[in-house]
Amino acid sequence: MVGIKDVAARAGVSPATASRALNGHLHISPAKRAAVLQAAESLGYRPDAVSTAVPRKRDKTVGVLLARQGSPFGATLHRAIEATLAAEGYLAMVCSTHTEPERENAYVRRLLDIELGGVIIRPSSSLALAARNAARFERAGVPVVFVETAPPTGKCSQVTTDNYAGGREAIQHLYDLGHRNIGILVKGWDQRAHGGRPGFMRVSGALDAARDLGIADRIAISSDMPGERFDFGRRAMRQLLIDTRGLTAVFATTDMIGLGAISCLHEEGMDVPRDMSVLSFDGLPLGEMALPALSTMSQRIEMMGQTAARLLIDHMTGRMKRPCQIVLQPRLTLRESGAPHSHSRSIQY
Repeated sequence: MVGIKDVAARAGVSPATASRALNGHLHISPAKRAAVLQAAESLGYRPDAVSTAVPRKRDKTVGVLLARQGSPFGATLHRAIEATLAAEGYLAMVCSTHTEPERENAYVRRLLDIELGGVIIRPSSSLALAARNAARFERAGVPVVFVETAPPTGKCSQVTTDNYAGGREAIQHLYDLGHRNIGILVKGWDQRAHGGRPGFMRVSGALDAARDLGIADRIAISSDMPGERFDFGRRAMRQLLIDTRGLTAVFATTDMIGLGAISCLHEEGMDVPRDMSVLSFDGLPLGEMALPALSTMSQRIEMMGQTAARLLIDHMTGRMKRPCQIVLQPRLTLRESGAPHSHSRSIQY
């Protein structure tokens, strides 16, 4: 059996340092922590369940790894997953990774010490890391379901949204309303990046639609501003107003970015939708409370969480033997923040 001394020897550190690194101690250099984590994974090291005082035999417990449990999206997804599991007699052990790879790895190690019934993962910072961690659970006989975002391996079940189709529909809708000069607000856009991320797929669909409609050269993208999504939306919208003339509509790749854009437009003395139409993506309940209420491509977050939980239960009970991919279609939810290019205030949906 692999022990802490084996991990320490492989990493070239003392057993005490290896132990602190594996337990998330803050005062460890990034290089040493990385060496220890790599050594532990390569050796298949798992801490002794007795020494860590973690009870075993929890087959009615489900691990839920969420990128951001406290975000409006994460909270909505979490509630749907937990309620669905509870209705079937399962307990959700929710872990918020905060998009930090080291935190995600630490949670995975802890969860592997508990005989879980299964795991639901909304990937954190790296799809490659998510795939590796899923493989670790699968080797331990723990079924995995990805939700919202999934690595492109197809080895685990997943419940996602057709983000590409949603991006296409968003631009088509704005075009049908009469808009031709359209801005896109997306955090961290890089067309060279891997296509599995929701934001990437939404923008890809949007740009392909613009090309098909003959307005590709009239699309402006704002993506390089700092801040979390709401603050990013405010800053990216302001930069777009500075850099782009004739803009009449924006497509924000998340609702929080869209709400930030509306905030900026209000600060600039502009009326939404008379001076600028705003369409976003997610379908958060928060969007209904905005002034004006946010038009959005709804990916039905609650249904996504419910479906992921039921799919995992099917795997745990043996009703589902093979990986299953469920892709939900987004729905256009029209509210007051969108309007035709004529800027009519009386538009009815």
